[in-house]
Amino acid sequence: MFEIQKAEAMINPLKEWRMKFETNSLASHDFVSFFHSSASNFIQIEQKANSDLGSYNFDERNAKHGVIELIEKFICGDNSQSFLERLKSRASEASVCGRVFKIGEPTYSCRECSMDPTCVLCSSCFKKSSHRLHKYKMSTSGGGGCCDCGDSEAWKRDPSCEEHSAIIPEILDSTIVTDKNDKCSEIVFKAILNYCVKNLQIQSDSSLAELGESEDEDVYCTILYNDETHTFEQLCRSKPRTNVETAN
Repeated sequence: MFEIQKAEAMINPLKEWRMKFETNSLASHDFVSFFHSSASNFIQIEQKANSDLGSYNFDERNAKHGVIELIEKFICGDNSQSFLERLKSRASEASVCGRVFKIGEPTYSCRECSMDPTCVLCSSCFKKSSHRLHKYKMSTSGGGGCCDCGDSEAWKRDPSCEEHSAIIPEILDSTIVTDKNDKCSEIVFKAILNYCVKNLQIQSDSSLAELGESEDEDVYCTILYNDETHTFEQLCRSKPRTNVETAN
């Protein structure tokens, strides 16, 4: 593992970022270049015994110290932790439910108001909503998914129950989140997304050279798309039956 001193010895670009920001010359490619140049400092490749392949160790502690904390200071200021704590303390109570369903938990879908059958309410929100007086469908959850109470895009009308409709999202104090914070965040996150997209793309002609060319042309891949209608259990029952019918 690397020592923190090594991360501190890296060129600190924070001062340069701030100077460029003040002169309106800072762009996302400044951060992308920094990500490229610093990434190798936090990965250590180790050769495996009796193998041409290697393994790598990621130095998470120094990556946080040498990259994430620098970005936090650029966006939030030198006392970034204090800024984040104040921001957290001003966070308003959620105006959406978002309860994650457990297996077997009841869910309710309004036949009159939901945008589609996947828009559902938990039991608590349903009992406090106007949808209890409408035509509705009760189901049991297969696990996963969440309550859509408060999500205006999920309902044609009455998107919130009595509890969540009483919550008005609080506008963040402009003295905490300033225009400068917004502009800094926009530049940084644009750079992060560009960097991830560029480096995580899979080239269609990529291959492992050491494995050589495959002589077996009879290679297939099956992709099953979720239609938001069938359950996972139905899929598990149908897939083996499909394999048998195809073989025959």
